[in-house]
Amino acid sequence: MTLQQLATAGIRGWYATFASAGSEVASFGSAQSVLTALRPERSLLNAAVYDDPRDVPLDELAAFFEPVEAWCLWVQPGHEDLVAMCEARGMAIDGTPMMMGAQLADVDIAPRDVPAEIGPATWAELAAINEPAYGMPADHFGVVLRQLSTDGYQLAVARRDGMALACGGAHVANGNAHVVFVASLPTARRQGLAAECMRTVLRAAAADGCTTTTLEASGAGEPIYVAMGYDSIGRYRMMEARCGNV
Repeated sequence: MTLQQLATAGIRGWYATFASAGSEVASFGSAQSVLTALRPERSLLNAAVYDDPRDVPLDELAAFFEPVEAWCLWVQPGHEDLVAMCEARGMAIDGTPMMMGAQLADVDIAPRDVPAEIGPATWAELAAINEPAYGMPADHFGVVLRQLSTDGYQLAVARRDGMALACGGAHVANGNAHVVFVASLPTARRQGLAAECMRTVLRAAAADGCTTTTLEASGAGEPIYVAMGYDSIGRYRMMEARCGNV
């Protein structure tokens, strides 16, 4: 597989796990879709990913997502015709995260000394950190994540004086560790805590036999991941449809 194919498989595998939290997962053409009725307004949790840009039936996807207020299609780098098809339907770019990947042996996962204790995490802790980190209201992700199975996941949290400050996770499947939910509380940034949580889950993934790793990065996160050894593949266009605009 190319890194782009690995990254696509990684995000597909991550979304598929949301079935354990009550989300509906369905396939249309080469696209896999997840519908999360608990958060009908959140397109990140109502989304589709695909393998072949020539086999993405947008009409069928729109019909599947009719019960929710917003959904998005993760359009891969270089698939300009699909972007144009989405725009013709009134869909708009909601985000442009960087698709990234690497051979795990090329990533710096050596442990660091940080001012916190790194240990196993719960989904409730990851939600409680990611929500304020990304400016979301309390329990926005938590209502879904608390129901998500931990099967196939490595989760880590940084605690100091009993308080969870930063976290990171990875979904492990088919020899790949797909990194998710890396975040720090606003008051705990620039201390290396989230990065050490990420290195911790990647070391565990390597011990489980993983040889590759993939993720989606924000603009702020990309240079950190490049420094760790990840390659930037290209930007997704998260083409969003909201109720009334398609």
